[in-house]
Amino acid sequence: MADGNLQVAPKLLDALSAYGVVAANVVEAHPQVFFDYQAYPAAGGLSFTFFQNAIGQGGYTQGTTNMPAQGLFPNPQRFLWTATELVFIPGATVAVTGAAKTKTRMDDTIAVLTAPATAVIVVNTKEYLREAPLAALPCTWGVTGGMAIADTAADLGAFGDSRGDLRRTSGQLIPSNMAFKGVVTFDAKVATPSTVAGTIGMRMYGIWYQLAQ
Repeated sequence: MADGNLQVAPKLLDALSAYGVVAANVVEAHPQVFFDYQAYPAAGGLSFTFFQNAIGQGGYTQGTTNMPAQGLFPNPQRFLWTATELVFIPGATVAVTGAAKTKTRMDDTIAVLTAPATAVIVVNTKEYLREAPLAALPCTWGVTGGMAIADTAADLGAFGDSRGDLRRTSGQLIPSNMAFKGVVTFDAKVATPSTVAGTIGMRMYGIWYQLAQ
């Protein structure tokens, strides 16, 4: 200790410098989730393709995608894809059930996620994931809850979401400038029972490689 300042061994400082956010010609690797959220029409849809637009393109905002480019990672970025989840967010309000039964968020969630449909992820021209139904790619997050309803049936309010463990891969490295996409295809259009449009999305977990500043 000298002049109130902690003296740090030079070797430790050299080691810490590798973690700096400003380091020339150093590649950073950190956990990242890339996402793409789209409108799900009340009448349903046959096909939804994900990760094909960057922020600011095709009506996308920073709240609906965080892709750095259209359908790829620009050089020198790379992405080690390790897990996937499929998201459905109902647009209906939280509705009560009881004597005057109304369709709820839970009805919409079950209808969409358990319908005959497949989720596919293609890197270059090869499929690396094909799963059905969509509920087989559950979220690890969501909002749930219940509330007592003062009516003759004494039912509960219904929120509805899909929860479970992440569907993990063995780890596929998506190199710079290689095209990839996620596709959800329904055998037939699945309308939301509430008749309210929702949001469908896909999220890819992994390690994002990019140059430090």
